[in-house]
Amino acid sequence: MTARGKGRRFMPVVVLLGLVGVLLPTSAVQAAGPGPLKVVLIGDSYAAGNGARDADGDRNYEGPKGCYRSPTNWASQYVGHLEGGGYDVTFVNRACSGGVITDYTQRRDMDDEIIRYVSLPEDTPEADVIRSAQSDECASRFPADEEYDIEYKRYSVLLGHQVECRRFMKPQLDAIGADTDLILMTGGGNDVEFSNIVKQCFAPVLRDPGGCREKVTQANDDIDLIQDRLTAALLSARERARPDTKIVVVGYPFLANNDDFELVYKRLGIWESDRYAAAREVRELGRQGDIAQAAAVAAANAEAGTDFAQFVNIKELFTGHEPKPELGTGNPDRWISEIENRILIENYHYNAEGHRQLGLYLSGFDSFGAMGTVGTDSSNIDLAFVVDTTGSMGADIDAVKASMNAILDSLEASTASYRVAVIDYRDYADRTGFEGDYPSQLVLDFSTDPVAIRNAINGLTLGFGGDTPETIWSGLFESFRLDWRPGVKKLALQFGDAPALNPEPVSGYTTASVIAASLAIDPVAIYAIDTGAAGTEIREAAVATGGQVLVAPTPTQLVDQIQAVISTAAQSPYAWIGTGYAGRTGDAIALSGAGSFDPDGTIVSWEWDLDGDGTYETTSPGSELVYTYDADYSGLVAMRVTDDEGNIGIATAPIDISIDGDSVATDEDNCPTIHNPGQLDDDGDGVGDLCDPDWVLETGDAEGVGFAIGPAPTSSVAPTTITAAPGAAFTATGTVGDPEGDPVTATWIIDGCTVLDPSLPEATIVCDTAGTYELALVAEDGNGGVVAGLAVVEISGDPGGPAECVASSLSDGRVEVTWSSFNGEDDNYQLRADGDWRASVSAAGELRWVDDYPVAGTVYTVRSAEAAGRVDQTCSVTTGDVTPRPACVLEEFSDGTVRLTWDARDIENDNYQVRVDGRWRASVPADGPLSWTGVGGVEHIVRSDELGARLDMTCE
Repeated sequence: MTARGKGRRFMPVVVLLGLVGVLLPTSAVQAAGPGPLKVVLIGDSYAAGNGARDADGDRNYEGPKGCYRSPTNWASQYVGHLEGGGYDVTFVNRACSGGVITDYTQRRDMDDEIIRYVSLPEDTPEADVIRSAQSDECASRFPADEEYDIEYKRYSVLLGHQVECRRFMKPQLDAIGADTDLILMTGGGNDVEFSNIVKQCFAPVLRDPGGCREKVTQANDDIDLIQDRLTAALLSARERARPDTKIVVVGYPFLANNDDFELVYKRLGIWESDRYAAAREVRELGRQGDIAQAAAVAAANAEAGTDFAQFVNIKELFTGHEPKPELGTGNPDRWISEIENRILIENYHYNAEGHRQLGLYLSGFDSFGAMGTVGTDSSNIDLAFVVDTTGSMGADIDAVKASMNAILDSLEASTASYRVAVIDYRDYADRTGFEGDYPSQLVLDFSTDPVAIRNAINGLTLGFGGDTPETIWSGLFESFRLDWRPGVKKLALQFGDAPALNPEPVSGYTTASVIAASLAIDPVAIYAIDTGAAGTEIREAAVATGGQVLVAPTPTQLVDQIQAVISTAAQSPYAWIGTGYAGRTGDAIALSGAGSFDPDGTIVSWEWDLDGDGTYETTSPGSELVYTYDADYSGLVAMRVTDDEGNIGIATAPIDISIDGDSVATDEDNCPTIHNPGQLDDDGDGVGDLCDPDWVLETGDAEGVGFAIGPAPTSSVAPTTITAAPGAAFTATGTVGDPEGDPVTATWIIDGCTVLDPSLPEATIVCDTAGTYELALVAEDGNGGVVAGLAVVEISGDPGGPAECVASSLSDGRVEVTWSSFNGEDDNYQLRADGDWRASVSAAGELRWVDDYPVAGTVYTVRSAEAAGRVDQTCSVTTGDVTPRPACVLEEFSDGTVRLTWDARDIENDNYQVRVDGRWRASVPADGPLSWTGVGGVEHIVRSDELGARLDMTCE
C-alpha cells in the first residue's frame, strides 16, 4: 500500500539537527517548546511546490488551478519535521505559481473567464441573478483564497441569464492574522521576470545573447524596486500578525552551476557577432537579489524596532546542485530541474530532491523562534453576528447592544485572537411590502476594533420584515462570503425569533446548501440563539456544522448564551486536516489531522466523513487515516474530534479523486490518465501536452545561436583597413590567442577573393575585382568559442598588367602568341586556347608560344600562374590568319587492311599517335615514314603527341 497526500512521517527534529548542524550557525537553532503553531506560506512558484513529487515520484499538485501547490513541497516537509518534534502545526499554503510581491497585498487576476447560465425567471433582478451565481455556478472549491467576480451579461429565452465569472486569487496576506506564529515566504523572482530570464538565457529555441542581456539588464535596474516592495510586504504582514510573529524570507538558488556558460550569436553561422556571459551575469543577478532581500529584511526590522524577520540564503546549500545549461549534458547531481519536463513551469524549479533538501535544511532552525500559545487562551476565533432585524426583534437587539462590552471582554479573555463581523437580515421587499427591507446586508466586515464593533451593533435598526419565516439563509450566506482566516475557529452566531424560508425564493438557498457552504469553509460552525421559534431547519444546520441551538427567551439569558457560546468555542478542541487533498482512484490517500489539539484537555476520538454526506462512517486511533477511494470523488472530507469533556471540533478540506489525481474531472480532463492540473495544451488540439504524441520538447537552438564554455578566444587583424589594386597581392597581419591557454584554430576568410598564403602572422591575398570586402581571421577554441578579427579591404584602380597578348600568324600556317611580363622574372604563365589549357611557360624563358594550325577564330588566354598576378589577357586570330588544317589519307587494300599517311604538322622532332575505333594503336616517330598500316572498316585518327600541336586529324 502506498500512501499519498498530506500524510507525512519524518525523523524527529533532534536527529535532523545532528545532520544539518554543520550548515547552520549555533545561534540559528531555537529551543522553542512544542505546542500549537500556525505556519503560513506565501510566495511564488519557488514556494508553492513546482517540481515536487510524491513518494512514488509522481506529480501531486492540488488546490486552485495554476498555483501548483504540492503537499510535498519544501515547506510541507519542514512542517513535517516540526510535527515530528512535537508541534501541533496548522500549515496554510497560500503561495501560487507566477506570483509577484504585489499579490501578497492585492488580488491577482488569473486571466480565467467562464460563462455560466442561471436558470431563474426572466424578470428576476440582476442582483438576484448574481447572488444565485455566487452560490452555485461561480462558487469556488477553494473559497478561502480564490473568488470570482461576476458580471451580468444578458437573458436568453433558451439558456437563461448569462453571467461572466472572472477568477481571482485573494491577497495572500489575507491568510495572516494575530493567530499566525510563523510566516515563510519567497519574493521577488517574478518581479524581475524570472521566467523570461530563464527563457531568454537558458531555454532552447528561445535563448539568445541579446534577449538574455536585455532581460538581465532590466532585472538589475529593478532590484531597488524589489527591495522596496519586499520591505513594504514584510511590514504589511507584521501589521496583520502579532508583534512576536516571525517571518522568514527564503532566498533563491543560483540558476547555473558555474560562470562559464556563455551565449553566442554566430554571423553567417561561422563567427560570433554577439556574445553574452549568460551564466555569470544571471548568477551575479542572483547575488544582487540576495543583497536586496537581506536589505529589505534589515529595513523592515529597523522600521519595526525589532528583529521579527530573517533572511535565509540558500545558495551555499545548493552549490554543485544547480542546473547545467548546456544542451544535451545535464548535472547528474542537480536539485533543480533543467529543461527536461513537459510541464514547462517545472523546469528551473526545485525537483523532488531539492524540495527534500531545503525542507531538511530549514528544520535545523526549529521554529525560528516562533512560539504558539498553550492552554485555553490558545484559541483563535472569527465570529460573525448574523442578526434578525425585523420588527419583532426590538427588545433582543437592545439586550445585545447593552451587553457588547461583556461580549468583547469575554473574547479578549478567552482567545488568543479574535475578529468580529456584523450582518443583519430581514426579508425580500416584495414579500414584506416595505421597500427598506432586504434579504441580508453586511454591516461590518471582520474587525478587531472594539469601538467599530460596538458602533456596528448599536447602529442596527429594525425594519418591517413581514410574516415569518424569514431570510436566515441569506444572512448566513452573507457571512460565508466574508474572508475567514484559515486555521481558526469560525463561528456564525445567528439571532432570530422565526424559522428560515426553506427554500428561499430567488436565491434557492436550502438547509442542504447552507450546510454545504459552511463545511466548505473549514467549516463555519453555526450557533443559533433562539429568542422565539427558530424552527428545525436551523437546528439541523447547526448540528451538521459543529454548532448548536441555544434558547434565550429573555434578554438576560440572551447575554448569558452569547458568552456561553464564546466560552464553549474557546475550550472546544481545534480540528485541522489541511487545505486540500488530491489523489488517484484506487490509491491509498493519507489523511492527516496532525495539526489538531485541545486547548484545555485531550482529544479522545477521531471520526471521519469520507464522502461529505454528513455521516462519520469510520474512526481512527489517532490523527492519521489511510483510505482508498474506489471511484472518482470530488467534494469534502471531514474530520470530527471530541475531547475528554465531550466538546467537538470539525475540520473539512476539499478532496478530488480521479484516475490521474490532478483535481480535474475525468470527463473534462484533456489527459485523463496523466496528472496535469494546468491542462496545458500548447498546440490547441484538445490533447494535453503530457500525453500528446505530437508534442516535442525542443532541445535545439534558433538559427545562428550557440553557446560556449568559458571566455572567448581572441583574434585581431592589422591593419584594419587595407587598400589594393585588382589582381595585386596584399598582406594582412593576424594574431589569435585564448585567455585560458586553450588551443586555437585560425582560418582566414574573405568572400570573393583568394587567400594565396593562409599562414600566420601574415597572409597573402589577392582580389581580382574592384569592390569592398570584409576580411576575417576566425579563431576557434574548441569550447564553442568562435570569434573573428575583422578588416575592411578596398580594391580599386588599374590592374597594372599588359593590355593584351598578341596572336600573330606565321608563314608556315602556325600562330605565335606573345605577351609581356606581368610580375617579373619569377612568374610563370599558363595559356588556354578555346577553353583548353595548352601550355605552361616559365618567365625565365621566352614569353611566346606557337600553336600549329589552329582553327580560325581560336581565342587565346594568358594568365599568370601566380595568384598575385592572376589577371587574364586575351587575344585571337581570324580566318585569314591561318592555313587549312592538314588531314591524313586512308588507302584500302583488297585484303581488308588500310594504310594511313600524313604530313608533318609542326617541327621535325614531333611524334604521332594513331587511334583506331577509340583505341590508341601505335606511336609513330617523326623521323620515320609518316604512315601506319592497320585494319579497315573503322574510324582512324592521327594526333600529334606534343601538347602544343595536339590537334586531331581524321583519316578518310
